[in-house]
Amino acid sequence: QLHPIHDKNSETKIDSPSTADTTTKPKQVQQENVSWVEADEFGYHESIDQERNRLIRHYQTINLCRSAKLRDEWGFSVVALQSSIPGAGRGVYVDGYAKAGSVLAFQPGEVWAKENLLNLSAEEERQLERNDAYQMSLRPDDYMIDSRRSPYTVLTEKNSNLMALGHIINHPTPSNPPNARSAMFNFTQGMELGPLKRYIPNSYARPRNLTLMGSLWDRDVIEMHSMVLIATRDICNEEIFYDYRLATSHYPQWYHPVKDTAFITTEDQEEANKD
Repeated sequence: QLHPIHDKNSETKIDSPSTADTTTKPKQVQQENVSWVEADEFGYHESIDQERNRLIRHYQTINLCRSAKLRDEWGFSVVALQSSIPGAGRGVYVDGYAKAGSVLAFQPGEVWAKENLLNLSAEEERQLERNDAYQMSLRPDDYMIDSRRSPYTVLTEKNSNLMALGHIINHPTPSNPPNARSAMFNFTQGMELGPLKRYIPNSYARPRNLTLMGSLWDRDVIEMHSMVLIATRDICNEEIFYDYRLATSHYPQWYHPVKDTAFITTEDQEEANKD
């Protein structure tokens, strides 16, 4: 499964208060625009462009205020801050107390159906051929979510979802075991979301092909395929980690395979005990 980048030190381009984050770029590409200072509490390296720094602070302040309000109402919220992993850039933290089983974050981005991925145009192939940022996530039913252009700082638009930070949550290290896992999540008509529908952080890359077979398999009409991060234990004021389960034969240097017991079934455990 392809998942988000571990090194998220690079910030996105911001031209004015009304523009949203654009494509996240590798840190090496933006070195000429970043001053050589340590990252701040948000995991942000200041730019030599002071206006850009001012706008970043503006959005970060608003996000913190909205997150605190959400925490006071729900008991917890999530916020992007400097990761506890040295050199990892940003991480996502639970602010407050989230019980095991809580939905911690949504995986934002464009949704691609399998039939579309098998029938790409030349331009679409060029757009999807590289995943250097590890921000493409594949669901078990072969729907793919491309989070590469999803914002994580400019979350002040009327449709912004403060919990749509799944694409910048870090992979665990040997000393930081996972406390969350990814799961498929479908927004359906039966949820009757009404005005809350605007907070769905996904859109289809192509219009959906609603076939009769699809309606027979689904118990409810799916309005949007998505993914979420779910807490595998109680989490209190901690950074969130989940296993990226990268599907590649060439792991990045920072990647450590994880034996996540959340994926072990009772039958698997009984078989292991026999051995």
